[in-house]
Amino acid sequence: MEEKIFNSQDHEDYYDSEKDLIRSVWFSRADISENLHKQEFISYFNCVRQYKPKYIIVDTKKANREISIETQSWIAKNYFPIYTEIGLKNLAILLSENAMLAFSILQTVESAVKDSETWETKYFADEKVAIEWMFGN
Repeated sequence: MEEKIFNSQDHEDYYDSEKDLIRSVWFSRADISENLHKQEFISYFNCVRQYKPKYIIVDTKKANREISIETQSWIAKNYFPIYTEIGLKNLAILLSENAMLAFSILQTVESAVKDSETWETKYFADEKVAIEWMFGN
């Protein structure tokens, strides 16, 4: 059963202990400051570190804030190694229809993934397809 483990104005995180899955839903405001945006990522990665899921779905379909180049590098360097530490298997990202936002997400993930092949990342438009990929249902 899924329980809410984090809630803010800009994103929510849920944990499903039966599936060992974190679902992170982003609806960040377009005008959120760079520092607050970074705080949202810190909160997300704190949940990841605490719950150590094998599977993560990051839903960015309702996000409104692109990830700056500086923040992309900061996330890749300081936070993506957590995925390796916890033994993450699959990361599914539901991409926004906003092309610039989607590109900034792709750029963030791809810069980190090239350095670590311990988990698999795929991008989706539909959550059901992402879950089928993760669990084969």
